[in-house]
Amino acid sequence: MNKNIFPIITILVLFTLSISAQNNAQTRSKIRIGVLGGINLADIKSSSKQDKKTNISPAFGLTAEFPIIHNLSVKVKPMYLKKGTKLMEGEDPMEEPEAHLKSSYLELPVLFKYSFLEEITPYLLTGMTFGYHANTKLDVNFPGLETTVDMTDVTENFEFGVSFGGGLEVPINSINLFIDCRYNIGLTNMQKTGTVIMDVGGIDIPISFDKKENEYENRGFQISLGITIPNCKIRSN
Repeated sequence: MNKNIFPIITILVLFTLSISAQNNAQTRSKIRIGVLGGINLADIKSSSKQDKKTNISPAFGLTAEFPIIHNLSVKVKPMYLKKGTKLMEGEDPMEEPEAHLKSSYLELPVLFKYSFLEEITPYLLTGMTFGYHANTKLDVNFPGLETTVDMTDVTENFEFGVSFGGGLEVPINSINLFIDCRYNIGLTNMQKTGTVIMDVGGIDIPISFDKKENEYENRGFQISLGITIPNCKIRSN
């Protein structure tokens, strides 16, 4: 089903951006650019019955907003962020191993933004996310022993997902301050079939993964705070 959704949404976004470009070619268009930082509360959806805990990590990036029509715009937010989760094998961490899955991503959310007011502006966000997986490590904590497993080769390179949320934007002198919250749902099974090696006390232990049996998808709740410079003008030739 994900393979069918991807081209449909992509065509929709390209069509919307095309309309925006045509409108801006006739008049002076105003865009907003800025920077942002925040936190990502990451988790995964998987077939595993292990107890999971949220992984909290920083996220930062850039933002650019392109107007379409009154109160509606497209917002892109290229970001660097961490994803993953904490896995508990048992109730007592002193007796059972604990695993911490940590993944680094370059992500590009493409979001429709609908604003309600002109000055202090609440808004809604919805759209899609495109992610590039940079690396993944699994930190395993046995009683009295810690080890790290490189999971990059058994993790998919690209991710597609959907995102929705809202925020508030406030003008302060010559800049706009904004805060927004989004929930991201990954639609790509990030597991690849393959084998990795875990070093336990100098002994190499092979661990095999199967894409179907070990399926997992990323989830995340992002809180971002940032500033934008309004009324950046682009003149048509």
